[in-house]
Amino acid sequence: MIAKPELFKRGMNVEDWIQEFISYLNVNAISSNRKEILIMHIDKDCRALMRAHHYNNDDNHAFQEAISLMRKLFSKPLPTPLENKKLLLQRTQNRGENGYCFYQELRKIARKAYPDALEPELESIIKEQFINGISNASTRMKLRFDSQKTMQQLLDIVELQETILAEEEEANRSHALVQQHQTIPPQQFYGRQNT
Repeated sequence: MIAKPELFKRGMNVEDWIQEFISYLNVNAISSNRKEILIMHIDKDCRALMRAHHYNNDDNHAFQEAISLMRKLFSKPLPTPLENKKLLLQRTQNRGENGYCFYQELRKIARKAYPDALEPELESIIKEQFINGISNASTRMKLRFDSQKTMQQLLDIVELQETILAEEEEANRSHALVQQHQTIPPQQFYGRQNT
């Protein structure tokens, strides 16, 4: 027995939700009133749209109609290659995102933007945006200087730079704490006051 899926709301991935819902029905051996059960598992705004439709009297057909209607009403259209090209050019490294994760996201977008590109061409496109999109200015300059290197070599450089920056930040924090403790009078630091 598996738990009921989360209530469906606009913005959720329709295909993933439908698969989870069908698994819920199958594992729990629910074979009747499936359309009604489906409609009860969606939020009230979506439910109103689903209830407006006229369904077949046969439960199996009505359930399949409800699934098709959900896909039609709530599936987001996939971005076109042109829209993905714009996304690729606008994509920069997010705060806290490491270089490898940034590269993987660029790769996903690039594959959608250039679906017919061969791997060397795709890697060149990704590399250019990777270099331009790295958030740290000194790392970005180093990558531009080393732009003839392979993507793996650039990833290694970014990883090393990220490690160095993290260590520097930690050292600066430690130094600031030491400085702060040195400026607090001992009586105040230990909670005593002279009277």
